[in-house]
Amino acid sequence: MILFQKSPISKRFWLAAIGAFVLLLLHWETIGGREEWQLFYKAALSVLQPLAHTLGFRDLAPTYSGVKQLVDLCSSLLALLYSLFLLKLTMPSQQAMSTPKNRLSFFLLLNMAWLAIIASTLYYFIYHFERYDYPSNGDSMGIPIIFSIFITLLSWPFVNGFCIVMLRTVMFPAVIFSRFPKYTDVSIAYEIVFGILLIGLSFFLLAFILSGDVTGIPIIIMLLYLVLSMRAGKIASRIVLKVNSQARDKDT
Repeated sequence: MILFQKSPISKRFWLAAIGAFVLLLLHWETIGGREEWQLFYKAALSVLQPLAHTLGFRDLAPTYSGVKQLVDLCSSLLALLYSLFLLKLTMPSQQAMSTPKNRLSFFLLLNMAWLAIIASTLYYFIYHFERYDYPSNGDSMGIPIIFSIFITLLSWPFVNGFCIVMLRTVMFPAVIFSRFPKYTDVSIAYEIVFGILLIGLSFFLLAFILSGDVTGIPIIIMLLYLVLSMRAGKIASRIVLKVNSQARDKDT
């Protein structure tokens, strides 16, 4: 309780994060192991086959890969909904979509999300290996795991350095969906940078949804939120500068 009270991130966020961890354990216990997946697959067939016959699709029997794709898609959509719920609890204001309260909250969320990529990578590959999605040799999943962890750790200081530079002139909290009061060369350059980041993260989100990466989806949602927060903080600082400039002009 002392940790929750002193944390710059709301207590609601920590409780929802614990809930997400419990749901992840249930996800693994239900369909994570080889025996669990086989039992789940048989149970799914017992439901889908009569349903297909009832709807008139007698020749469209559920296949092993089809059940996997359906499970991945459903799991992804549930993870997406819970991620949006968790994101809402992260915001200091529950009436409007707002940024983190301050820079410390921003960097805590950023580094938690970035380091969670390592755990997410391990979960994704082990889960799919246990579901017989990969050949039974170690190199098939060992190489992408090592490569992903290496890239994550290598880019970690650069991501923090980029955010430190971008957050030198921001104001938190701010309303997420806002616009620059006037588009100058600097503000257009900011919009281009943020647009590239948002488009890139959106592609990752779509890929994770299609592949059933239930642990990667909340990470991408959080990173999207943080990019939008940086943009909102920049806009808020620009608005304050404009107001102060107008006030000085009136005084003179």
